[in-house]
Amino acid sequence: MPPPEQDILPPAPPADPAPGRLLLSVAEARAALGVGHTTLYGLLARGELQARRLGGRTLVEATSLRALVAALPVARFATPPGAANDSSPRTSRRGGRRGAIRGTPS
Repeated sequence: MPPPEQDILPPAPPADPAPGRLLLSVAEARAALGVGHTTLYGLLARGELQARRLGGRTLVEATSLRALVAALPVARFATPPGAANDSSPRTSRRGGRRGAIRGTPS
């Protein structure tokens, strides 16, 4: 029996990588975005992320990280084969009948 609709909670918002912080280290920014060193510095070079220098450190602005993520397109995925609305016939990847043994008469 499915639970009543009022018991279903909406998905939790993504965790804020830097609650209350203004700047993140390059390593923290990479971890927050899930990208590598080259990608992060490419985003900085293209102006898609903003950074500040403090002493000898490069620190990425937390607001620019949030803006970058907000500007990314929403991922759309095709319905996987075998889903409820897929009415196409099933065949094996090699073609032919499923379960047929090669060399045996049909």
